Amino acid sequence: MTKLTLHPGYIRACLQVIYWIFFKPITFGKYVHQLAPQLIKNYSWWEVRKYWHSDLTRFMFISLGCLIMAPMVISFPINLLIKIVSAGGG
Repeated sequence: MTKLTLHPGYIRACLQVIYWIFFKPITFGKYVHQLAPQLIKNYSWWEVRKYWHSDLTRFMFISLGCLIMAPMVISFPINLLIKIVSAGGG
């Protein structure tokens, strides 16, 4: 089995995590299991805190950053497009 790694850059790592979550959930699960093999299959973030180490901490910050920043990144272009369309039609 090959070792899964996150990209060293924060933005690309966020995109990689989002890609894994939506298009490759099995790979996402394998990566989490690789970081903390002691976790049960249906873990919660609260249980993950018991197994802190540098890779897992980085993964947690990237995941939470994606969770917070993704809606803002997605909504900005949509809002801009709506404003352009509504201003031109009127």
